[in-house]
Amino acid sequence: MEPQIKNQEAKGPSSLVAAIGHLIGFEPEDSLVLVAISREGYRVQLVIRIDLIGSSQEKLLEDSQRALLRAHQETGADLVLPVLYVGKNWQTWRDFFENLNKVELKSLTLLDALWVDQNRYGSILCENQECCPSEGFVLPSDSSIEKLQLISQGKAVMGKRESIDEYFNFVKENPKLTLTLAKLIKAKKRSKNLSWQENLYNRVFVNLMQSDQELNVLAQAEVLFATGEIPLRDRLISEVLHELQSQDHPLDKLHELKTRLLPVIQSAPSGQAKTILSCLGLWLWQLGEAVWAEAAIKEALKHDETYRLALLSLSALKSGLAPWRFADCFNPASA
Repeated sequence: MEPQIKNQEAKGPSSLVAAIGHLIGFEPEDSLVLVAISREGYRVQLVIRIDLIGSSQEKLLEDSQRALLRAHQETGADLVLPVLYVGKNWQTWRDFFENLNKVELKSLTLLDALWVDQNRYGSILCENQECCPSEGFVLPSDSSIEKLQLISQGKAVMGKRESIDEYFNFVKENPKLTLTLAKLIKAKKRSKNLSWQENLYNRVFVNLMQSDQELNVLAQAEVLFATGEIPLRDRLISEVLHELQSQDHPLDKLHELKTRLLPVIQSAPSGQAKTILSCLGLWLWQLGEAVWAEAAIKEALKHDETYRLALLSLSALKSGLAPWRFADCFNPASA
């Protein structure tokens, strides 16, 4: 029988496989994608892509085991669905997935292993031609997954790529915001101790987490200032992410934050929005919204094509690096 993922939104593996490109931001090639799922609600907790080029199956088995154990530790996922993108060579990988099914994964259970080739997918482990024919099944078109609103942690917001790419576009500079930011910069120069920045940081953190309140001009300027100061920015990246992950519906909270940051992104002084956009892109990526993350980071590079945080973030996202590995760079405990 066709392997099933019983989800109210994803009506079987076809919807899940069709959504992978949306979840990681691009259509994988020569890749192994590990989809970590929680049994409760059958929600996708983490999607990890591993590049197959230049990697032996033995090393890949070790990398997969390590990634899945970390996914279980970080997200509580207890199911995993590997999806292989190697074209028509998928039949040579059956032994690999049988071995993956035997390695120690603690309480993680392998649902199946799927192959994807162009617009078709099928099971690698099931050899019963009556339920899992070798030619596989046809994947649905994008239109059939437009209502796939959440197989990700909390509630994901899927959108058309064109509208996402245009979402963060600059509109018009706000003179009041520019003036308030300039005053903050002068205040920093006059300050003789660190308490001023610490108090400002605390206000920014609270304002970012209070999703039921709009940011006034002063709060917008303080967010711009804090994300422009590297020590404050890195601390915000780590602590806001931790706070988001502790929420019952982290993606709901994050998309509320994205909406409240939009006015400052669209009206910030020239070159200043890159800092907020890069931080927001990282938070989106860490919580599984790779398409939104890529759009935010690319918009940051429109403001400054040499901005290192945006360049590093985009490179990491495109490489298939596990998001938590990149996030650890901003965590003082892992330094």
